[in-house]
Amino acid sequence: ASDVWAVGWAQDPDGPPYVRHTLIEHFDGTDWSIVSSPNSPGDYFNELHAVSGVSANDVWAVGGAHNGHAPSRTMIQHWDGSGWTIVPSPSPADQLNALHGVVALSANDVWAVGYSSGAVAQNPIDTLVLHWDGVSWSQVPSPNVTGVANQLFGIAALSANDVWAVG
Repeated sequence: ASDVWAVGWAQDPDGPPYVRHTLIEHFDGTDWSIVSSPNSPGDYFNELHAVSGVSANDVWAVGGAHNGHAPSRTMIQHWDGSGWTIVPSPSPADQLNALHGVVALSANDVWAVGYSSGAVAQNPIDTLVLHWDGVSWSQVPSPNVTGVANQLFGIAALSANDVWAVG
């Protein structure tokens, strides 16, 4: 009740309308406040779509970033109790890469989901599943329906062996 996080993006009130900056807010049990968060250097679009944490000093936020041109990249940020930092994450496709869901089970078991796609029109949009093992993020193979766009937007876990993704 006294440690709640919300994420998204906001336009720069003094900048062009197409510039988006990450937005992270924290509720301390009494008030909401904006917490400083980094943006990907050189990118105009910085968006966060989901947040999950295992403790007050171990919180993850996911989204994407791009500069108005391809490729877009996954963005993952981590809160260590004192500040948010961007953590390197896979962006496997040469065109689209975005994350829309995250669930944190422990310090070495965090899952993120979204989608990725290549530049060629025949390349489908595929599901994208990433896993944090306590050291780094890696891509995990995930099924796709052939010939159509596949996107994952949410993820939940009942335990380390019972993880569900939807899209």
